[in-house]
Amino acid sequence: MNRAPDRTTVPLDETAHAIHALTDLDLHRLLNIAELYARGTILQAQDVLQEAVCRALMGRRKCTEGKDVMRFLAETMKSIVSDERRSWWSQHVEGSGDLIEQDAANDDAIGQESTGDGDEVLEGLLLSELYNQVQSLFSDDEAAVLTLSGLFAGDSPEDIREALGIGKTEYATIRRRIRRRIDAAFPDGWRP
Repeated sequence: MNRAPDRTTVPLDETAHAIHALTDLDLHRLLNIAELYARGTILQAQDVLQEAVCRALMGRRKCTEGKDVMRFLAETMKSIVSDERRSWWSQHVEGSGDLIEQDAANDDAIGQESTGDGDEVLEGLLLSELYNQVQSLFSDDEAAVLTLSGLFAGDSPEDIREALGIGKTEYATIRRRIRRRIDAAFPDGWRP
């Protein structure tokens, strides 16, 4: 059985030193990334960034050798927000199919038309499924994931560029990369 080689982790004191060496501009960029990730959750960007730093300094998240500390913290923040979304999903959405059926049964019993709540839940589920499938295509491309998060949140290209600290040309390159990968993955369009 082929196993991936174990990655060497950076000692905790080196990680701490790299975090303390971050400039104000680096911290501003990390905060912008946290804002992109935290959209649509109850989490605040500052809390996400603070939690990522705490996990790194406490050794709960370990940076692998050769990985930039900015990327490491961004990935840690992504994990924190992902855990929050998963928790919210399990608390609020799982079993929503039963709610849709119950809503339809209540409408039939009363003789009223549907309020559309079931349709909104179904639309939300489909959108979430599309979002997850598209995001999984870019698990190896942090810039594309952040761009997609901004686009799904309805952010303007200017806001996304500012959050990522990139110019128009880099943004256009990321958008082309996204479009090409999505076109290759869904040549006949997306189907639930």
